[in-house]
Amino acid sequence: MSHDSLTAEIERHKPMLLALASLNLNREALLTLGEFAEIPLTTEQQKYLRGPVIIAKSAWATDMHLRLAWMFDGVAHARLWRIFSEQPGQQALASELEVAIVMQPYTIDAPMTTEWTNVFMWAASQASLAYQTNSRHSGEARIQAFAEMGVKPLTRYEEQEYYNRLASDIRRSVVKHAPKIEKAVKRPNYKSAENESAFDATYLEQIFAQLDSRKRRD
Repeated sequence: MSHDSLTAEIERHKPMLLALASLNLNREALLTLGEFAEIPLTTEQQKYLRGPVIIAKSAWATDMHLRLAWMFDGVAHARLWRIFSEQPGQQALASELEVAIVMQPYTIDAPMTTEWTNVFMWAASQASLAYQTNSRHSGEARIQAFAEMGVKPLTRYEEQEYYNRLASDIRRSVVKHAPKIEKAVKRPNYKSAENESAFDATYLEQIFAQLDSRKRRD
């Protein structure tokens, strides 16, 4: 199917599917509805939509599904929006929301470099504005608060060398751990962190080491 046909199918059914996703509809059900609507998602996109939520392998992440339920509730919509926004040949990335979910425990574990702090603050601010509907503060108030905290768009360097690398690896991990496509629709269970694929706690440390090593070589 041509890209023009793909675009037409997506645009025709996107509002309905996104509206259902915003109600935290089961991701398996969204995938089934997408099939009924004949939206031609790639195998990778299907696995990304239905794959597990990747979390940090950290003690601080064990009850995230309770403390930050709004983040987990927004995953279906964030992934679907990401899929609908992708262009052919574009790097496959996870959503800003998922980057914030992965990084949140690391903000408590240990101090981060300036670049990683900026990545987290930007991703978390975007996630909050889009999905934290239970906040006592309006979107305008949060935008002002984020600005006062110094949150600003990522630089090209931060985006390419930090954000994109992490978002790409998160997406690959989601796809890797996605269950095989089945006919039965099952609702994901967020009551136990054991149901999520743990994100290696040494991941950021490995990136830091690789970057430091590369800088020394340069």
